[in-house]
Parts: sequence; C-alpha cells; structure tokens
Amino acid sequence: MTAPRPIDWDSVQSAFTFALAEHGDQARKGTDIPYMAHLWGVAALVLEHGGRTEHVVAALLHDTAEDQGGEETLARVEAEFGGEVAGIVRALSDAMPAAGEEKPPWHERKRAYVASLGDEPADVLLVSAADKLNNLRATIADLRTEGPVFWQRFRTSDPQDHLWYYRSLVETYEARAADDPGLAGLARELQSLSNDVKNVGRCCEAEAGAGAASTTWGTTSGAGATGVTSAFGAGAVSGTGAGAGAGAGAGTGTGAAGVASADPPRAGSRGISP
Repeated sequence: MTAPRPIDWDSVQSAFTFALAEHGDQARKGTDIPYMAHLWGVAALVLEHGGRTEHVVAALLHDTAEDQGGEETLARVEAEFGGEVAGIVRALSDAMPAAGEEKPPWHERKRAYVASLGDEPADVLLVSAADKLNNLRATIADLRTEGPVFWQRFRTSDPQDHLWYYRSLVETYEARAADDPGLAGLARELQSLSNDVKNVGRCCEAEAGAGAASTTWGTTSGAGATGVTSAFGAGAVSGTGAGAGAGAGAGTGTGAAGVASADPPRAGSRGISP
C-alpha cells in the first residue's frame, strides 16, 4: 500500500476551526447548505491534486479576508498560519473590503483577478483552480434543479459574463499547467464543465419554453461599455425559435443590462462567482 503524502493535520484542523469561526453562520446562496461545505470541498480538491499542507490550509481560509474583514483578517491569518498561507489567501481575494465596506463592481474585480493570476506561482493557481472547480460543480447541479431562474441569484445575472470569467481562468491555468499535473487536471475538468454549463443552460431554457431568454446562449458576447470581451459561445442555439435570432441582434448577451449590473452578493454565496 502506498503511503499518503505527509500532511500536518494539526494545522489543517486549526485552519478549519478558524474558518468555522468566520463562516459558521453562513449558508450557500439560495440554499441551506453550510458554507463550510464549499471550503472543505476546495481543500479536498487541493489534497486530491497534490497540494501540500500550506495549500490545504489556504484552501480552507481562502474567503476569510475577502468576505470577513479584509486586511485585518489577513493579518490574523498570517500571524497564525504564516506568510505563505497569507500570500495565497491574498492572491485568491479579488477584493478585501474592511467590515462594512462594499466590494468594487463585479466586472472590475473579475478582470483584475484574471490579470493578476498570470503573475502568480503555481501554488496559488492550484488553490484558485480548486476553488473555481468546486463552484462550477455546484453551479451545474443547481442549474439542473432550478433552471434559468438560478442566474437571478446574482446581480450579474447574464450567464455569458460568468462563462467569460471561467473560460478566461481556464486559459490562465492551462498556460501554466505543463509542469504541474495537479493544476492540469483541474484545468481540464473546468474546461469540460464550462461547456456543460452552456449545454445545461440551453436545455433548461428549451424545457421552460424560454424563447427570448435564449439570447443569453450561443452568441458571441461582448461586454459593451465595460470592455469585457468573450472568447466563447459563437455557435447558434438550436431549437429556441426567435431566441436564436434575437441573440445576435440584441446586444451580444451582456449589453447594457447585464454588464452594468452591480456587485453580486457577498459572504455566504458559493455560486459561480463568489
């Protein structure tokens, strides 16, 4: 029997306790699922894909600074778990508002996050990819259950925007994955699931008789005034009647309404774009 990689389980337990104190009263957006399920899910993916103790600890703590106090919380993370863990947590935070402050708009944060990852070490990308994969798995499950209304959980509710975000992240992960089998595996599944999101979305809309709602799928999406350019979804949507034709003309999915939307919900949301 092969021996497991050495992991400092005392540190992992301490990180779980820290995360529980910060997130224990939160649930995944729109459900009664404890938010801790997301954090432990990310940590499990990190373990499965070759992560060290510091990566697992950072996975458990990756939302603490972003959602629970910003720099003040990050300082506590560094004091208890060290500079490497705190550095990963910082890199995975697309904003770090102090208590009572609001995050910047969604598109601004996501563009900056994607851009920043290109300069980060593979350790950071591993935990980042595990986080996004766990989110995307949950998205597909909820989309299958709820149908198109699922997107209304988010103030940025155009699926094209979220797909742009995931496809952009996959490109970043793949560009750095040649020498990291764990990261490569996470990137492959993210790529596959991003296609599933689009396919499930189309099926849900067809079953619901969405018609014009199908403008969110199958168009080449751009973000209009925000300057976000999509790299996906060029195919036409079949079986949606007027929706397919409307998609190209109605403003490439995001248009003014989708892109100019406000920031999505903060802590407790484990949808596709926390």
